[in-house]
Amino acid sequence: MPRPGAHGRTERQLQILRAIRIWITDHGEGPSVRQIGQESGFPVLDRLPTSSPGWRSGD
Repeated sequence: MPRPGAHGRTERQLQILRAIRIWITDHGEGPSVRQIGQESGFPVLDRLPTSSPGWRSGD
């Protein structure tokens, strides 16, 4: 398990937080999860599915 840094956050968490702050500064609104993945360099976040095949609204 990654150890938190001085601010109680891991380096990965800090990279994601920086990407979110930069996006908000540049675009005036929060990024999507996909955009966070692209901006922070974490391809796992970039490849999240847009929907779940077995999920139905209202269940």
